[in-house]
Amino acid sequence: MLQTRKPTLVLLGLVIAALIVLALVPTMAFAADHPVTIAQSDTMGQIETKIQNAIDAAAAGDTVRVTGSKTNASDALELTIPSEIKVIWKAVLKSDTYFCIDLKGSGVFEVADGAEIVAYDDDVIYASAGDVYIIVSGGLVENLATFNSDGIHFSGAGIKVTGGIIKNTRSAVNTGALYGNGDVVVTGGEIISTDGYTIYMAGESGVTTTVTGGTISSLGDDRTAIYNPYGNINICGGTVEANGVNSVALSTIDGKIKVYGGTVSATGTDGIAILIGTDGVAAFLDGTCDGRFVIDDGWGIIVKVDTVEVPASWDGTSDGLEIVSTNNWDPDDGEQTVTWDLSGDVPVIVFDLVGYDIVKTINWVECFVEPDPDPDPEPEPEPEPEPIIPDAPPVVTPPTGDASAMVSWLALGGVSLVVLGSAALTGSRGFRTKK
Repeated sequence: MLQTRKPTLVLLGLVIAALIVLALVPTMAFAADHPVTIAQSDTMGQIETKIQNAIDAAAAGDTVRVTGSKTNASDALELTIPSEIKVIWKAVLKSDTYFCIDLKGSGVFEVADGAEIVAYDDDVIYASAGDVYIIVSGGLVENLATFNSDGIHFSGAGIKVTGGIIKNTRSAVNTGALYGNGDVVVTGGEIISTDGYTIYMAGESGVTTTVTGGTISSLGDDRTAIYNPYGNINICGGTVEANGVNSVALSTIDGKIKVYGGTVSATGTDGIAILIGTDGVAAFLDGTCDGRFVIDDGWGIIVKVDTVEVPASWDGTSDGLEIVSTNNWDPDDGEQTVTWDLSGDVPVIVFDLVGYDIVKTINWVECFVEPDPDPDPEPEPEPEPEPIIPDAPPVVTPPTGDASAMVSWLALGGVSLVVLGSAALTGSRGFRTKK
């Protein structure tokens, strides 16, 4: 009787078994790190090209890390950072013309340890034309310009300062170490202005300045540390200080100020801890503020709060609340009242100017800030995939007969596919069909 080998069936089993194994291996993607080094001998065009090329080559989640030094920049460095791309700047860059770094796009730009970015003629970092989110976790950002300009001019995407030093020494009224129209979060570091504003929020309603750590200092006369005219200022830690004559620590026109912790001081002659323009309101914890409390023009209210622990019995009362501001409202036209509303999940201070239909509230709770990530994580090496070691195959007797029976067995016996592949790898010579 003639016996014919069927190695084709064995090969088919091996192919199918390999496909099954590949399907079981999870697909893994790892963020890549793209290092770029700038040099003193590079032109600004060369620096811009190689950094932008690295950004353009990056995939979502990747990081471009810039190191090196260029201290005689003659042109602005213009970078476009797409969404989900992060540039970590650890280089030295000093420019004597126009912006030092001009950012566009919607990615993230971080100033980290080792960075030194200094401008002598305009803003150090300008991001107002795009939507780039800025992080300062270390290094130095300093403006030494001789006309109106800022340290960091940020966009509506906002900025977070967790470390490092930001300085603005320009003598001008409407400039700031930080200037922009997005939310500002300060958890560490130092922000210093020897003249002008330290943090200037450019007139947008709804934006919030939150401070939980670090130091914000205004060192000039007639200057302001934090100015947020129509938004919210929340101080729950850190230090805010205005040391000059007639200087102001915290100021708003029609917004809200809460000092729940930290230290706020205006220790210079005629210094003002909290200044309200027209219809703004403020609440500060007793012992946190040093300076005067002033309503400049309007019907705003500034109240001192005795404690952060509000007993339930205070609901609907003014217990633990003391109005400390003086203003220009006429008592014959309305009455200022400040009471607690404890009906919800958190204590609420209700500011009511009876007769003027103005009611505002401040939630008397700790500031919430997302935890700071590792400011400059080193890229993790791509791990080697773990080998897949299959279990020992069971002993399976394949059917005998013609080729169609063998194909049916392969199609129906899922585990047997792997068995077949294993058998072939260990030296099987194939199945024989009798004729």
